[in-house]
Amino acid sequence: MSEDIAFDNLSHKTHELLASGSPQLALEDLKRTFPRFAKRPEFWILVGTALEYLGQPEQAAESYRFALQRDPQHLQALVALGLCLHTTSHEAESRAAVARALALDPNCEEALVLSVSGDLATAQMGDRRLLASRIRHLVGLKPKLVNLIRAAYFVPFLDIDYELEREIWAAIETAIGQPAGRTTWSAPAVGSGRAKLRIGYVSPNFGDHPIGHVTKSLYRSHDRRRFEVYLYSVYSRPFETSEYKTVIRESCDRFIDISSMDVRTAHARIVEDQIDILVDLNGYMVISKIIEIFARRPAPVQVYWLGHAGALGLSWYDYVIGDATVTPPEEDRLYVEKIARLPHTFHSVDRHEIDFDALSRRDCGLRDDAFVFASFGVPTKIDPEVFDAWMQILHGVPGSQLWLAQGRNPEVERNLRRAAAERGIGDERLVFAARLPDKRAHLGRHRLADLALDTFTVNASTVALDALWAGLPILTRTGRHFCARNCTSFLRAVGLGELACVTTAQYIERAVHFGTHREAAGEIRRRLWANRERYPLFDTEGFTRQLENAYRTMWERHRSGQPPTSFSLPADR
Repeated sequence: MSEDIAFDNLSHKTHELLASGSPQLALEDLKRTFPRFAKRPEFWILVGTALEYLGQPEQAAESYRFALQRDPQHLQALVALGLCLHTTSHEAESRAAVARALALDPNCEEALVLSVSGDLATAQMGDRRLLASRIRHLVGLKPKLVNLIRAAYFVPFLDIDYELEREIWAAIETAIGQPAGRTTWSAPAVGSGRAKLRIGYVSPNFGDHPIGHVTKSLYRSHDRRRFEVYLYSVYSRPFETSEYKTVIRESCDRFIDISSMDVRTAHARIVEDQIDILVDLNGYMVISKIIEIFARRPAPVQVYWLGHAGALGLSWYDYVIGDATVTPPEEDRLYVEKIARLPHTFHSVDRHEIDFDALSRRDCGLRDDAFVFASFGVPTKIDPEVFDAWMQILHGVPGSQLWLAQGRNPEVERNLRRAAAERGIGDERLVFAARLPDKRAHLGRHRLADLALDTFTVNASTVALDALWAGLPILTRTGRHFCARNCTSFLRAVGLGELACVTTAQYIERAVHFGTHREAAGEIRRRLWANRERYPLFDTEGFTRQLENAYRTMWERHRSGQPPTSFSLPADR
């Protein structure tokens, strides 16, 4: 057997073992063939891939570097290294590898996606229209489904181009087509069948993730006299030991790990379970598998909710969960799906313990006498427009500080400090907060700030809810897209709608007013602390009843033979 054929066989076997959930066996096989194939860059790419499956990214990156030592122009190795190091402390090396890949092939799909993601992840203050042009170029290449899905995720961060968004939706529909083997379990006729509705939630994030944080109490809050709750996990989270993972798994009726199943098998399992309403909690966040499962229509009613603010624009989703703020009725025409409007807010929440004594301002690098503005969102959401507004606010409030999330990437802090200096703001005015693994301490440190500042194009979600629950008011600007309105929805649901500004100028003016009138900021804080208990935002049980009412409305229409339609639930139902 020739060397090439032998290596092709090894590559095929490795990918089969990885797909079946056996990365350790794949790595052991590769080690046995080391003397024969170690000079091939492709061999080291296989080793790196197996190591990534085993949760060893640093060792995987070293394997990709070995591949590039053997062939510095190897496109696949450059992309693999760029992807492996993306969103890590080695983002600079990732970006360099991606740039080399694009220099070799300007049409390389993975490199185009990574170039956009890298700029966003490191809070580059360049023209977002350039990133949008890369996405448009990518779509024109008719790329693989996974890259189309990544493009769909990025578009809202680029000041939402509705035309491009719809172009991507259409391309995803075309790429998936009409999958063979589409089957849905047949619901019994009205007046017969199970007494309980079976709700299935699908996500990779049933653990320590923002989605896990805000849904942790939801699953156990469902009325078990009327509903059964099935959770389908597309990521097993094998190395996680968090309370989120434990509580969520114990809060459902059935927890099914479909992470190692292919799309067809996962679809068949959901059909077998006879799920009435299937809910996608992920959308366009990285994983294409969930969308492919939903395209096969395993449930009679299919819903998109929470993953990232907005809609998916795909014909096999019947409904999107919204409210009158994020999805006003006059905008129904913008959606492919129908809108199920909840009466107060579309978003679930979870009440969490708070440790207010964990940290002091000095512990966090904050000055005792400064008015502290905070924005703990991911750097992806910090675009030039909102950063310019923040710098104007700091100029308007002498001695104030802006407290930002440090993230995993040292480039973020360097880029933002440089951008601040270019706008006349010194280093001491920006403070960066490390991630705290103990959420009680993270929530507690919110008391050290005076006012939270929201981002514009894509609002804070879990970050905004954390601030409000911890008693820190947040100032937002209501935008023209679902993802630019969700913080407004939260504020209205906690009785502080006046903190939602209409224009950037108003946002800056109000922030400066609070920063220079501490008594006004203190009064807003006192109102928020009282409203947490009186207003619907943090009423998890009440929210769950509203969501269940929405599910029942969807199901009643389906059982009576009516097509999905948009509807708004009254507050007292």
